[in-house]
Order: sequence, then structure tokens, then C-alpha cells
Amino acid sequence: MKSLLLGSTVGILVVALLAGCGGSGTTTPPVSLDFSQMGGNWTGTWHNTTYDSTGGATLAATVDPAKSTVQATVTLTGNVFGQPAPAPITVTGSYTNTTLTLTTPAASIGTVTATINSDGTLGATVTNIPGGVISQVDVTGTMTATTINASYTIHFAAGGTAVGTVVLHK
Repeated sequence: MKSLLLGSTVGILVVALLAGCGGSGTTTPPVSLDFSQMGGNWTGTWHNTTYDSTGGATLAATVDPAKSTVQATVTLTGNVFGQPAPAPITVTGSYTNTTLTLTTPAASIGTVTATINSDGTLGATVTNIPGGVISQVDVTGTMTATTINASYTIHFAAGGTAVGTVVLHK
């Protein structure tokens, strides 16, 4: 159960990171998100530096400009915390011209709250994670139209953390 939850959490993090792929990566001046650049296929890797585990990540993102919505499905490879990768995870979000807010529709993997700003910065938190093994996950990072670089911290309910990175390219 612990490995499934942790694997799902890594998947959620990748989806949260990819949800805002349209920013310019600059902070001055802020630019509007260009969600038309977000759609498509992204590939990359995740690396849990605490346990020295790695794997691949792919994402298929679809944007509906008429409804200002995003749907993204992530698939992971590799041994996630010593177990096979979890099943693909799909999340949805909505956006304005300055912010994208992403949530997960699947209660089985917890509550994802992610905000991507027009300056290319992102932050995400995963809470209400089933199973009681992980209490929270925090993500920070930056993005451009073609690259996402982020760090994550997994907080275990019994104490302690695991940290890692995710890098993706379009």
C-alpha cells in the first residue's frame, strides 16, 4: 500500500508540474500563460534523491480553449519506491489569462492543489492522501514553454521526508 501511494504521489507531482507548461520562465515582466503551447506530449524523468530511485515520465495534455480547461494524463516508469509504477493518473484544471488551478478528480490519490503563475513559477500541495503513510507533498519549480524543472518533498505521517526532482521536456 505504501508503494502504491508513493507511486501515485510521484505521478500527481508530474501532472501538477506539467499543468502549467505555457509560462515564459521569466519574472520581469510577467507574461500571460499560453496554454496552446501546453497541449501535446511531454517526456522526462523523476529522481527520488532520498532513496536513489529513478524512472521515466510521459504526459499527454489536452487544452480546451473554449472552456479554459486542461486535462493531463501522466504515466510513470521505473520502480517507484521499490514497486512497479502506478496506473496512469489523470487530473483536470481551469485557467484564466494569469493563473492555472489544477485539482485531481480522483479521491483515491488525495487532493492536489496546484497554482501556476504567469511568471513561470509553480507550487503544488497534495493532502488528504489515503492510507495514512504520507501526510503531505510539496512541490516548487519553474517552467518555460519547453522545459519544467521542479523539486518535491514527501512528508511521511510517521515523521521524516523524501525529496526528489522532476525534469520534463516537450
